Amino acid sequence: MRLRDNLHRRLAAVGQELVDARESLRVSDEQLAYLRGVADDAETGAVVSGSPLAAREAQ
Repeated sequence: MRLRDNLHRRLAAVGQELVDARESLRVSDEQLAYLRGVADDAETGAVVSGSPLAAREAQ
């Protein structure tokens, strides 16, 4: 019975770790999407302005 209780506790803990990891991945995906947008905007600004300084800032 003790082994079974330990197994249930461990499975519950691993299940919570999985929930936490999925939430962390969701947040990371949102941050990545935002940063891609920022990079795209900087690249567009560099192309539109045509200046070497703007192109360097876009990188």
